[in-house]
Amino acid sequence: MADISNSNTAACKKGGKMSALDERTKTRLEFILDEVCATLPKGGDHESRKFVAEQLMFCARAGKTSLEELAYAGQRALVQLRRVASSARSDGLIEAG
Repeated sequence: MADISNSNTAACKKGGKMSALDERTKTRLEFILDEVCATLPKGGDHESRKFVAEQLMFCARAGKTSLEELAYAGQRALVQLRRVASSARSDGLIEAG
């Protein structure tokens, strides 16, 4: 799989920094992570969940902490994952299925 760990979620590039995440934000992050990864086979493998979580954290630290903003960031992360997986399949790096 291609390295996507340094990609940014476009929707969350702007905004102020948050020094620490409050409990409400942590709860939202966990909820959105589970919701987004539920669309992946078997809830997503470790690397996929990690990537989505990193993108959500990037968004939250940029001050984007509403459910809508986090859900959008999670969906964008899924698009990136699927694009990489599709590219890897078409390049013969992984088997389809």
